[in-house]
Amino acid sequence: MPLLGKILGGNLLYYPGCLYSTILQERSNKYLTLLREIGYDPIMLEDAKCCGSPLLSSGMRNLYEEIAERNRSLFEEHRVERIVSPCPSCVENLRNQGHKAVHITVLLTEKRSFLKPSISPCDVSNRKFSLGKKIYDLIDLIST
Repeated sequence: MPLLGKILGGNLLYYPGCLYSTILQERSNKYLTLLREIGYDPIMLEDAKCCGSPLLSSGMRNLYEEIAERNRSLFEEHRVERIVSPCPSCVENLRNQGHKAVHITVLLTEKRSFLKPSISPCDVSNRKFSLGKKIYDLIDLIST
């Protein structure tokens, strides 16, 4: 996204969430690199690490609401228009909080012309690939 777009609003936020910020940090870095290689220019917010889902699942609604409000303020301050995350739980939770959040596979399919297929077609007559197989191939690519 051009600098002017970032100044006027419309930022794309890469939101790894707590799992991808800690245990899967190396994979998260590869996802971020991949997003940049296919033409996205996401921002990252150091203070936005958790969507609150673990708190809500643990019955800690008050702490969940605090995290949600803190994130909402951060997103407004940094003019976040859209959020991309590799964590399905974060995507669902952020959507439930009213944010425009998508899983990283959505952005990858938007720019699929940048990705080189590494598998043979599942249906030779239609030259279509299985989405599930593509995702596994993408995970293999990121894991190496």
